[in-house]
Amino acid sequence: MYDTGPQAPAIIAPVHTENGGSQSVGAPPFVRQWRRALRTYQQDIDPSDKGDTVKRLLPDRRYTAPGLQKFISIGPLPLKGWNVQFEPYFGEPGWVRLECRSGERARNDPTSVNRVGLDGYTDLFPIKQRVNEQFSFVPGKNARAVKVGQWLNFHEIHATTLPGDIEQAGPLGFFLEWSSGLKRNVFRIVRNVPIRKGTAVVGKKPYILYQGDLTEGQRYNFAVDFYEHPTAGYVRIWQSNKQIVDYRGPFGYGGGRQNYPQFRIYRGQRTETAVTYTKITSIRTITP
Repeated sequence: MYDTGPQAPAIIAPVHTENGGSQSVGAPPFVRQWRRALRTYQQDIDPSDKGDTVKRLLPDRRYTAPGLQKFISIGPLPLKGWNVQFEPYFGEPGWVRLECRSGERARNDPTSVNRVGLDGYTDLFPIKQRVNEQFSFVPGKNARAVKVGQWLNFHEIHATTLPGDIEQAGPLGFFLEWSSGLKRNVFRIVRNVPIRKGTAVVGKKPYILYQGDLTEGQRYNFAVDFYEHPTAGYVRIWQSNKQIVDYRGPFGYGGGRQNYPQFRIYRGQRTETAVTYTKITSIRTITP
């Protein structure tokens, strides 16, 4: 199913943590406006929520994450009270708890998939911009694969479509899925390469950028730095103080298609209730 493809060797480097974020020593600094961004984040979700109460995000409720990236909530209509919640976790405000139950899917999704979460499609990344993300993730109950063919996507960089395209998964995805070789659940970061018919994107070929493990209930801090380019793109990812991806080469679907972030529980049709926790620390675009 996967091909690791050409990839530069991973560079292991220490990471400094500042206000919940992380970055590599020697990497270009992430631009931050912490107080303003965090204040906006809380006010957009609920002006009265100071992190000590549970608040539900209403269907299609817009809110702004630190770094001023805008999202709306996605899931079944009407959105259930448990699907998307804002609550403190690890003693910190700003966490989003996602819960997906049997058969819960977003509008227009096929019946074979379940999906709830946060979608940034109303606030697209500008073309020719470098993107920096910092977020924390905790896999909760049933956020894993337990048999062949099962998968769960908790973060994706998705792409818009152009006339003639067949919509695909985006150029970058974070998955918890079954490994047929290892016969167990694994964590994978996948880069998708477009398959084209003329200028239209009609398919994709996935390449594994990283494979490892995530433990239920444990917090993982991620820093993602990527740049879309037909030949000189890159993807650099740090997980909990260790650089795990340093890919350089073609990246993205190009042709004027724009990327945007999704944080979600997106999985094949399952009967078990799955729970995840995500804290978006910062999402920013920078002119290279």
